[in-house]
Amino acid sequence: MVSLVQKFFGKSEAWCPEMKLARIPISSKLNYGTDKRTGDCFKYPLISVHNVYVFPGIPSLMERALEGLDHLFRNDKTHFYCREIFVNADELSITAVLEEANTCYRRHVSLGSYPDWGNNYYRVQLTLDSDSEPRLEEAYNFLIQRLPPGVVVPFVRDPMSKASAEVYQLAQSGSPLGGKVRAALQTVEDSLDQYCLDNMCVAFNGGKDCTVLLHLYHAAVQRRYPEHRDKLQALYIRIVSAFPEMEQFMQDTTKRYSLQIYTIQGDIKQALMDLKAEQPQLEAILMGTPAAPILTLAP
Repeated sequence: MVSLVQKFFGKSEAWCPEMKLARIPISSKLNYGTDKRTGDCFKYPLISVHNVYVFPGIPSLMERALEGLDHLFRNDKTHFYCREIFVNADELSITAVLEEANTCYRRHVSLGSYPDWGNNYYRVQLTLDSDSEPRLEEAYNFLIQRLPPGVVVPFVRDPMSKASAEVYQLAQSGSPLGGKVRAALQTVEDSLDQYCLDNMCVAFNGGKDCTVLLHLYHAAVQRRYPEHRDKLQALYIRIVSAFPEMEQFMQDTTKRYSLQIYTIQGDIKQALMDLKAEQPQLEAILMGTPAAPILTLAP
């Protein structure tokens, strides 16, 4: 641990605050997990002393530690079942219902309530865990029936992996929204009939229209090319003074959808000309509008 602190922070003095990370019992064990996405070994270990494990305090780091070292905690003889409920209401407004559920099911079901002030879709995440699936479902249905009407939201944690199934199901639902999605998908599919993925890209600047188009494009590609793993090409026409929040959203979305972003500054016409000069293999660009997506040719 001392060498890790020295390497990461560049500090070697025993009294420096960073060296507190290395002040662990001599019997400690350093457990290095493996990143399942890349196969690389994690740079920071999970420290354990006999059967006591010291987890990171940062949720994202703890999540990675559990993913990379799940073999340390897995018990093949016991299976745990989990359920989540996402609520768009203040935690205090549902406290009575949570207490009632906990009183009824706490012997068999573990109930957790986690407010999230920064989420745009829900305000409280409820988790239910149990080694009994029937008990878990009973507690889940208890909460669904007793929570105030309209507060439970259908939040999808990973909309990308199931995009194709969800989007095409909506398109075939016969609803007014489904009809609009079906029409938009037709434009996307027509473009995929005419051009290969190497010769087309999608315009994306973080706005709502192009974000919807990006998701539809991703779903169509996922359905047509299920084995496709290369990055999707996208054009970002950047304005001069972009909001920091927009830039962060662009970065998050680029990672989420695995995009190859071509960033060009200027108006649309000039941006298309510059893009064609820089990426001559591109022949078509999908662009989102409030009415429907359009397919335009690069100049």
